[in-house]
Amino acid sequence: MTINERVKHFRKDVLHISQTEFAVSLGMKQTGVSYMERDGSTVTDQTIKAICLLYNCLLYTSDAADD
Repeated sequence: MTINERVKHFRKDVLHISQTEFAVSLGMKQTGVSYMERDGSTVTDQTIKAICLLYNCLLYTSDAADD
């Protein structure tokens, strides 16, 4: 599972919130969340850290898990 898929799964299936609600909680626009969830898009370490700190979660796994 890519980081993009992990972010989307976390938002939709764990938090059960919209892209807009997720964006507001992170201080970004909905279009930023949409981009972040798109396969192949870059998700910065800063954004991952913000999500993890805000929601007390772990989104990182080893690169081997992406294979």
